[in-house]
Order: sequence, then structure tokens, then C-alpha cells
Amino acid sequence: WEAAHLVGQRYSAQGVPQGEVFAICSVTADRYNLAVAYSPPSQSYLVVWRKGIWPDAVIRGQIVSADGTLLDNPSTPEDESDPAVSFAIGDVGLGTQENPAIAYHTAADEYLVVWDDERNGNKDLYGRRIDADGFFLTDNLPLVTEPASQREPALAYNETAGDYLLVWRDTRDQMGNRIYRLLLDTFGSPAGPEEAIAETLSESPAVAYNNAQNQYLVVWREGDSFLNIGDIGGRIVNADGSPAAPPLSICAGFGWEDRPRVAYNSTLHQYLVLWEDTRNAVATRMDIYGRRVGGDGTLVEQGDFLVAGTPDDEGLSAVAYSGGSHQYLAVWQTCPVSYTHLTLPTKRIV
Repeated sequence: WEAAHLVGQRYSAQGVPQGEVFAICSVTADRYNLAVAYSPPSQSYLVVWRKGIWPDAVIRGQIVSADGTLLDNPSTPEDESDPAVSFAIGDVGLGTQENPAIAYHTAADEYLVVWDDERNGNKDLYGRRIDADGFFLTDNLPLVTEPASQREPALAYNETAGDYLLVWRDTRDQMGNRIYRLLLDTFGSPAGPEEAIAETLSESPAVAYNNAQNQYLVVWREGDSFLNIGDIGGRIVNADGSPAAPPLSICAGFGWEDRPRVAYNSTLHQYLVLWEDTRNAVATRMDIYGRRVGGDGTLVEQGDFLVAGTPDDEGLSAVAYSGGSHQYLAVWQTCPVSYTHLTLPTKRIV
């Protein structure tokens, strides 16, 4: 965000800014929960976000070219090359939608967007397939509609099988929030049972696909948020959605850890997990820490490490891996004690 607008900045594989900051959406409104994916054949991105507040928030999107130019969506009557215009992905007027997740289907050159949706009176998960030009390939798809609450979806595409793994936070168990999973076929339709993969209270999932072993690493915040208990856990999951190993503890006992994010390194065949951490809250408030996890789920010996730790609050991190530079690019939000402004620093991690 900048001056109440949604903006973007391109970076090289080495983390160097490319060009100027550009407007994606210039309409003044509440915008949260951004997510983005890239189509190499089309050389364009699909950016999605939640626009508005309860009870009228809706998932919207914008197609952005590789050079940062806004592209018109030919499937709508409006001209989305104007930053004052975007297109609705969720059905408008049926209840609050938030927390969009997005994955790119390499074989079909299309995206699957999933979000939590209140059209049925409680939080359910809905989705929609969109091609790289912005054409809607489906209506809104009901994916998980149990009577309990389903929210905070995370999504990864399996390039080997051509399907997706969907994970989310679910309250159907008597014990409270737990992370569940569901396999979606190549068309985004449910293709298996909905099953818990976390054995303890858990929230805030993230997932990355490992193409070398045809598995996923799912990570989450575990513990009771009401008791201010938060550690980072995870589990290796097979391509069919079944657990490949017992849950693993990635970080525990140092303070409040939350909002993990994960990326897969296809060169070293390992994952990098980042999270928010308050172990040094007295001196540096909230920081960003990280840990490497082997492709088989073993914790890399170096242990966890500090990514960002200033006197300001650091949070809401994201991470991606570049096979060209063999490096990760991490980005996070920094908020000073005065709460007067926000900045988005970046850092390369080898």
C-alpha cells in the first residue's frame, strides 16, 4: 500500500528493484490479504486481494504484465488497464470473502484462486479457475462447506501430477482449530477426503511443493492463541495428501511464533521457513526468523536464524526462491513504534 493505493515493485533475481513503483489499484478502500502468481508463457501476473470490510468484502484481481503494465481483462466490459478498475473474482453481495490463496497450473497456463467465504452463514472455502488472460473458466466453486468454520486457505500446485494440495484452518473438531487438507484435481474439484494433518491446535498454514520427491511441506502455527502459546510446526505430506512422516517441530519455546511462510529450493532440495517471532520482544519487539528444512523433513543442523530484527515491528513475511540466482528473496512489513507509516524491506538469503 502507498497513500491508500495498492502498488507493486518489480525486483531482479538478485533482489535489485527494477523500474519505479506502479499502481495496481488506485481506488481508496480497505485492501488486505494480497497474493500473486506468475504465468511464464503469458509473461504476466495475477494479483488478488480482499477489497472492503465486513460484510461486503470481496475478492478482486488484476492482470499485470512482466514489466509492470496493467492489462485489460478481455472477459469483462471494463478496462482494467486503468488502475481505478479491477475485476471481481468472488460473487459480489453474498457475504464477506477474505484470505485469498493462488496457485499457477503450469500445464494449463491458468490459475486457481481459493478464499474463505461467508455466503452460507459460516466460513467455507470457495474457488475459481482463471486463465492467464483473465477469462473465468468456472463459476465460484464450493470446495469445503462443512458446518464448522474453514478459513485461511493455502494452496500449492503439483507439477508432476497436475493437481493441487489445499490446506486450511478448520474448527470441526471438538479440540478447536486444526489444519486440514484436501486434494484438488487438475480442474480444481475435490478429489479425496478432507482430513486433519496437524495433531494439535494449529492455525495459519502455508505449503510448498517439492518436485524432486513429489511431496509437500505444510507448516503452521501450533498452540492456543488465547493462552498466548505459539510455536512453528509442520509435516511432510505425500502427493496424494497422506502424511509421509510424523509432525515436526520447527521452532518451539522461544516466545510467540506466528504466520509461517515456506518456499522450496530446487537446487539444494530443501525448504526455507520464515515466521514472526517475539523472543527478543523487550529489545526489538517482533522479528522475522527462519529455518531450513531438508527435503525429507529433517531439520538442517544450523538451527534457526535471524532474518530481520530492528527496534521496529517486523511481520507479515513472504518468501520465494529463484532457480536462476539460487537465492531466496524475503520481504516483510516493518512498522515503527510510532505507527506512523509502514515499509517493506527485502533481503536475499542464500
